[in-house]
Amino acid sequence: LQKSGSRLYLGATVQVASFRRYGTLRSLREMVVRSAFTQLHYSWTLVALTLAALGFAFVVPVGVALAASAGALGVEPPSLEYLLDAAIGVTLGFMMLAYMPALRFTACPCSGP
Repeated sequence: LQKSGSRLYLGATVQVASFRRYGTLRSLREMVVRSAFTQLHYSWTLVALTLAALGFAFVVPVGVALAASAGALGVEPPSLEYLLDAAIGVTLGFMMLAYMPALRFTACPCSGP
């Protein structure tokens, strides 16, 4: 389309609907290969780096918050643990708030009223 001079829009819209169903793990895997894996230039290294970055961004803060609240970090004085918990909690809260428009756009029932 682009070679013929048509303009392309790559973004979210309610005017287009997908009727593909991903009922099996295989069909879901094929969808990932078609889209994300293609975007990563079929590189397993980039896949690993992407998963590591996502883990660092989303899993590490929760793990640190749990470890800090359990006292596993050995941080002194104790008030620093609470400050760390609060900072991570606020960060995770902002991450969740930033995701809410996407949930509302897709009409996810978990997005609230």
